[in-house]
Amino acid sequence: MDDKYHLGVPGFTLGNSQPIIASVEPDSPASRAGIKPRDRIVRAAEIPLPTQGQVQALVQRSAGAEVPLLVERAGERVPIIVTPEKHEGVAVIGVFFAQGPMREVGLLGASVEGARYCWRNATILFVTLKKLVRLRLSPRAMSGPLELAQVSGMRWRQSTAAFIELLAFVSVQLGIMNLLPIPVLDGGHILLLLVEGAIRRPLPEVLKEWVMLAGLAALLLFGGVVIWFDILKTLF
Repeated sequence: MDDKYHLGVPGFTLGNSQPIIASVEPDSPASRAGIKPRDRIVRAAEIPLPTQGQVQALVQRSAGAEVPLLVERAGERVPIIVTPEKHEGVAVIGVFFAQGPMREVGLLGASVEGARYCWRNATILFVTLKKLVRLRLSPRAMSGPLELAQVSGMRWRQSTAAFIELLAFVSVQLGIMNLLPIPVLDGGHILLLLVEGAIRRPLPEVLKEWVMLAGLAALLLFGGVVIWFDILKTLF
């Protein structure tokens, strides 16, 4: 989960999408300025039809300064002045962007969108691992239990829907990780069964024990590194 905090606005992966407000944190600069869920930012300062990334960059460099916004709400355009505030060293206004166009769907539509959400987020783990292996991403970017607890509290204060979305995101990542071909995990057991099926005989018990111990040691080492950096981020 290395993309939890982007410039100015907490959220998951953001980029060139339309800046549609999914929810607003209570007692935040956005809340005090009158920004509401479902607002779409159609102008940010002098930028017409900005992307989420452009809004974030503008907020980040405007801590303590007024930022004029023009939002579209129920077919009307409403001018708003918001003043970003520093939070843990990052300028924020306290909004969460929608991951896509917000619309009401029925039960079947919700099931389809849920499947699409899982498919989109299932690739994040592999992208993160790829960047770690290629040394393009620091282990500090990984989130341990301390940071996850902080984000959970923030999402809970934001709204129940935001908290449930976080649970869904974490559940997808854990489910995918559990299927990786690493001994001790379910994916490792499946790999051993496939190997035994291919050679048409069971592997020696001693070999399987050593493989399991090696997998457990690797997981403990990885978990220890993540928790260590988690503590460093919390303290410093």
